[in-house]
Amino acid sequence: MAPSELSPSDIRAHLHRVMASAGFIGSESIRRLLEFTVEKTLAGESGQIKEYTLGLEVFGRKESFDPRTDAIVRVQARKLRERLLAYYESEGAQECIRIECRKGSYVPHIIAAQSPEATPPRSIAVLPFANFGPCRDDDYLCNGITEELIFQLSRIENLRVVSRASCFALGGSGGDVRSLGQKLHADLIVEGTVRQSGDSVRITAQLINTEDGYHLCSDRWDRPMTDLFAVQDEIASIIVKSLRPHLAAMPAASQPTHDREAYHFYLKGRHLWNERTEHGFRRAIEYYEAAIARDPRFTRAWSAMADAYPSMAAHGLLDPPDACMRKARQAAVTALSLDPRLAAAHSAIAAVLMTFDRDPGAARREWKLALEIDTNYAHAWHCLAVWGNIAGSRDEALAALRQAERLEPLSAAIACDFGFLLYWARRYAEAIDACRRALDLHPSFARTYVPLVRAHAAQGHYDEAAGICLEARPLFRGRAFLGQLLATLAYCYGRSGRPAEAEAVLDELRRMGREHYVSAYDLATIHAGMGNHEEAMESLRTAVEEHAFWLIALPIEPLFDPMRGDRQFEQLCDGIWAKEKK
Repeated sequence: MAPSELSPSDIRAHLHRVMASAGFIGSESIRRLLEFTVEKTLAGESGQIKEYTLGLEVFGRKESFDPRTDAIVRVQARKLRERLLAYYESEGAQECIRIECRKGSYVPHIIAAQSPEATPPRSIAVLPFANFGPCRDDDYLCNGITEELIFQLSRIENLRVVSRASCFALGGSGGDVRSLGQKLHADLIVEGTVRQSGDSVRITAQLINTEDGYHLCSDRWDRPMTDLFAVQDEIASIIVKSLRPHLAAMPAASQPTHDREAYHFYLKGRHLWNERTEHGFRRAIEYYEAAIARDPRFTRAWSAMADAYPSMAAHGLLDPPDACMRKARQAAVTALSLDPRLAAAHSAIAAVLMTFDRDPGAARREWKLALEIDTNYAHAWHCLAVWGNIAGSRDEALAALRQAERLEPLSAAIACDFGFLLYWARRYAEAIDACRRALDLHPSFARTYVPLVRAHAAQGHYDEAAGICLEARPLFRGRAFLGQLLATLAYCYGRSGRPAEAEAVLDELRRMGREHYVSAYDLATIHAGMGNHEEAMESLRTAVEEHAFWLIALPIEPLFDPMRGDRQFEQLCDGIWAKEKK
């Protein structure tokens, strides 16, 4: 019920602001659910807010509606809960009223923002621990300690943890903690140092309030390297104790492996994986394999290896995709058999289900399970947005990506992928604006040029798109996403009546294909632009056989619009999401 000091007119004015916000404006069903439950509560009829009633009154189900077999109300209530939390963390941060939809009930709680009940979740960022030792090669150890703290803190209820990518983007940049807090949207920061000497290590850590720079706690540990896990647990425990009573107790931690060398192999693999380069990915897999050879029950190493293969496939670095994605599946299944509550393993198997099996329903269930286990897992939010919803709602995809952005505010990949989602939604002007904003923040992140040039090409601005392709090409170091850029360039040449130039780019990709894997999907894009529909279909059939990663986007890819209406093309598109339609 609304507290007596809040007037119905104030609550309704607040309700209208919420429904007009970015997270609600595009979702009529969620807006109806929120308005219905709030109005019933204000009318003193909260007892009527039942799952069956909501199914009929809000979602238009018939009287035969059975909540046991139709989860529409539960699903939409969860989405409403997530969007309300997102609103009060962003646009509604200064609101004097808060509407909460708590688990276990469909009755909204309407409370004053200054109420202790309305205290927003604390947010914390763990900056990369500085290497104070004599050996620069120990950076992987410092990064590993940082990642372990992020992992431990992410398991705590009512604590929003900024993900690794954004924390590491600012690591070593120095600066005032207030400024760092604003950039990371964090009101708390953890920083520390590591000095390894032989078999001993000294670790310092401090927890700082970003509003006033006050040190809430700090400590130092001088321990043998064999006590590294214990020290990490102690640091996390001290942070939690310093923030009580706002936080729940920290769940009991389990040691990831009892083999010290296996753990160091794993840390080195994570360090290299986060470089996001072809060399880094391949070396990371080698280190994960070495860790597993030392300890075959090392769950996180299995999960990390499962995650590496889809990441490489998305970047166009796997050859052949078929064999490598089977390895990803086996690694993810092994990780889950060892620890069914590991969020990263559920996210990894979801990527295989989506891009290899092309089973969106099963994939989304796994991503959502990962997020139930760890709601702070930005990578799962990101994958759910870009891959998991590629066959579904664009609004849901954008909402999931906004949640990933809140957890990773400095991620170049997330900023880029707003451009992809808007492009696939055919909101081309918005896609171009999103790409330009992303490039302003991350000018060297070459991948952003792909949705940018495609949004121009989809509007028929072929010369402009081709010019941007040529300007951007020097930024593509290595072959990650280079095939997509060149395919778009040749597509523009083909559509603008420059067949010789299109053929030259096609020949270049064929030559590249003699040295390493080039996706048949990219070749099909070029043929579609040149009007060679038979050759495009032949390449698309090859893409199906080789499980080309980005084939999942074919049914919504605007560059293939010239082929829509072709019976063979439509049949092939229907087959991609056949499991979604059963």
